[in-house]
Amino acid sequence: MVLMKKNILSKLLILFSIVGIIPLVAIAIYSYNKSREALFINVRYDIEGDAKDIASSISHLFNKARSDILLLTVNPAFKRYFLEPEKKSFWLKELEKAFLYLSKIFPDSFDEGCYIISDGREICRVIFDKLAHPTELSIDETRNAFFAPTFTIPEGEVYQGPPYISTDTNRWVIPNSTPIVLPDGRKAAIAHMELNVAYLKSIMKNILQEEVEEGFVMDKDGNIIVATWLDIKGEELFPKAVDIENSESYRGVIERMRNENSGFERILYAGEKYLIAFNPIPVSNRYNENRWSVAVMIPEQNVYATMTPARYMLLVLFGSGIVVIMAVIFGSRVVKPLKKLAEISAELAKGDLTKRAHITGEDELGQLATAFNEMASSLEKDRQKLVKELEVSNVLLKVLGFLISFPNMQDILPRIVDSIRNLIPCDTCSIMLLDEKKEFLTIAGSYGLEEKYIKDVRQKVGDGIAGWVALHTKPLLCKGPIQSNRFRNYMQHEKAITGAICIPIESRRGIIGVVSISTKGAYSYEEDDMRRLMLVVDNLAIAMENARLFEELRTANFETMMALAQALETKDVYTRGHSERIVKLGVAVARRFGLPEENRELLKYAAILHDIGKIGIPDSILNKPGRLTDEEYRLVKEHPAIGAEIVKQVKALEPVASIILQHQERWDGKGYPYGMKGEDIPMEARIISVLDAYDAMTSDRSYRKALPVQTAIAELKRCSGTQFDPKVVNAFLAELTLDKIGLVRD
Repeated sequence: MVLMKKNILSKLLILFSIVGIIPLVAIAIYSYNKSREALFINVRYDIEGDAKDIASSISHLFNKARSDILLLTVNPAFKRYFLEPEKKSFWLKELEKAFLYLSKIFPDSFDEGCYIISDGREICRVIFDKLAHPTELSIDETRNAFFAPTFTIPEGEVYQGPPYISTDTNRWVIPNSTPIVLPDGRKAAIAHMELNVAYLKSIMKNILQEEVEEGFVMDKDGNIIVATWLDIKGEELFPKAVDIENSESYRGVIERMRNENSGFERILYAGEKYLIAFNPIPVSNRYNENRWSVAVMIPEQNVYATMTPARYMLLVLFGSGIVVIMAVIFGSRVVKPLKKLAEISAELAKGDLTKRAHITGEDELGQLATAFNEMASSLEKDRQKLVKELEVSNVLLKVLGFLISFPNMQDILPRIVDSIRNLIPCDTCSIMLLDEKKEFLTIAGSYGLEEKYIKDVRQKVGDGIAGWVALHTKPLLCKGPIQSNRFRNYMQHEKAITGAICIPIESRRGIIGVVSISTKGAYSYEEDDMRRLMLVVDNLAIAMENARLFEELRTANFETMMALAQALETKDVYTRGHSERIVKLGVAVARRFGLPEENRELLKYAAILHDIGKIGIPDSILNKPGRLTDEEYRLVKEHPAIGAEIVKQVKALEPVASIILQHQERWDGKGYPYGMKGEDIPMEARIISVLDAYDAMTSDRSYRKALPVQTAIAELKRCSGTQFDPKVVNAFLAELTLDKIGLVRD
């Protein structure tokens, strides 16, 4: 007996060594190598992504500088300074305001902006955010590198030249200049802006991992424009990239960067191995002479800094010790209780620990194997049930997520349909809603149904499978082919199905719809499928109730804003009811243009609040019966800006503020406050401009009676293409012709 125990113990020790220690060592080595490989791939992905992000950010800076300086020159002051010499001082002030505004758009990167006429004289200049004194202005800018090239490009283009040292700031800057072309074709001046090169360094530092990655930007001549480890002062020249390191691998990368290639390489830099990713900066402006590339580097030793072989060896030794201890303990105790353990394991597999199993076998190990096989079989069945329950739980979690994220039923229902068909096999799935009178069902979300059927069908309550469930408000499980006489007036798609489940959607208000799934194949629906679908439908009912409450809340918000607008109108007896009329007109015209519901909602709020700025205008001016003085008219013209400032204090109304600010702009650019023109003016503001004018003409005012409708229409047509967008005028007149909104005044 002693010999048997020793023999078994020896065999167990050998077996545990083979099964435990050797695979443990192999796994440790494999894990170590795989970890190194994974780290390398992750770091490569990171630095390649960082290089692309920096290139994209700098490209965006170029594009933003180009678009903003072009947008700036839309300001009429840039041309009227020459066209209206008698108002030069006024237009000069406007030019100064424009460049001060430009400095605020680029608070971190703007160095200088100026207006230079064709003979080289500087008319105005803003350095950082300060206006230069007239005595500080240059009398000859013709020698600057950007001056001559800017006069060679066409109107509407921007020359973005290579960096140079600004004589005004003594810093490296990037010039951005565009010509000002007068109506006679003469290029009279240039608008010029300088961006600080050092700002590129902050772009890189915001993207790169501090103290881990290094990066630099290089031009096509091999000059380093900016680097994370360099501070280039104004009097210093850009260093050559090839002068920093002589290794062949590094020089090869520099040459590829000069050729505007992208890639990833291992290089030798400062005597160490580095990983480097490089990418050219995309340039969309053909007059941008800055063909640059970005490089991001990281020492290769930093990639594997967190990995030490000793740690893996300690894990192997620790695991080996545990294996040996377990072998000794198990071997010394396993012989006597082996049969008992096998019998207990068998009972455990059956789920009853109080009974003894009668399992045949040659020895105790055979019994143990048989018992564990049975236990595994039992556990597998339980696992399958748990997986199904987990699938239900995941779907319910998704539904709960929809409840939180999508209060609009139009957004929720397609996602619910997808969740159902991923949960339960089906060939068709539909969510049908009852009408207000609870007489007909219509499809609100579906899968597997023909488009024509979805659009045209109105299923009467009581007809077909879904109609039967809606009538009786009971869930229905159909197994096998449906008998032709079981339901009244089958729907077309219900005739060929071999199984179906249909569940009523019920809320506090009673039944509101039906969810149906069906199959045409061999799959047979069971009670468990119906139970899972009922769980989803219960949560769908909650979602629909949530959507209804959300709609009521939105209506309450709208009514609150309407009350605010009506309170404002008490200041001006002649515009009473003005906002309400504008809302109805605006929605009708916006719908004709096919604006999305979200934009129509913004238009609605803007129409209500577009004159809220009149709160800041004295009543004596608003209700003055006679002609306004210039000063009074100037105060009235401030109401869009006042209104926008009031509205943007409410975060949810920030998009509305820009519409309010621009609703007095004109199609020809002669409006206020910015003189925007054409399609640069948002569509919503163009719509309100037309509606506001029509309503003003057809309403009694302090200085005149309401004009006849035909007179107002004639005035809109006369001003179409000058004051108003012609397309908006045509759409509005079409609405009046159809008399859809009942606002035509006789």
